[in-house]
Amino acid sequence: MTKKLAIWSLMIGLLPSTTLAQDAVFRMCNERDSDDICACASDALTEKISDEDYAIYEAIGKDYLERMDAGESRADAWTEASRTEAEKRGIDRTALMERTNGIGNIHRTAIKDCGG
Repeated sequence: MTKKLAIWSLMIGLLPSTTLAQDAVFRMCNERDSDDICACASDALTEKISDEDYAIYEAIGKDYLERMDAGESRADAWTEASRTEAEKRGIDRTALMERTNGIGNIHRTAIKDCGG
């Protein structure tokens, strides 16, 4: 690797990821933990769950965060965001909640493993 390429690689690695910063999974973590911990946890989560599960968790997270910003309680925001996503996908709400509870447990473990 040339010196110039090595410097560019280092600089790119130090830049924050715009996509990650806009991701609801990252933002849910970032309510309590640092950017570095949340980036690590998001990366770990993508390795441990399917793309479909990540997409569901992210979609619910986005709606949840919007509802929280509008003043809903955490529990109500999550419940309603889950209900909405279940309806969109034609999935039983209880089954979806069980699925996302598992994803949430994996996410929390990843956050702890990353130093949170």
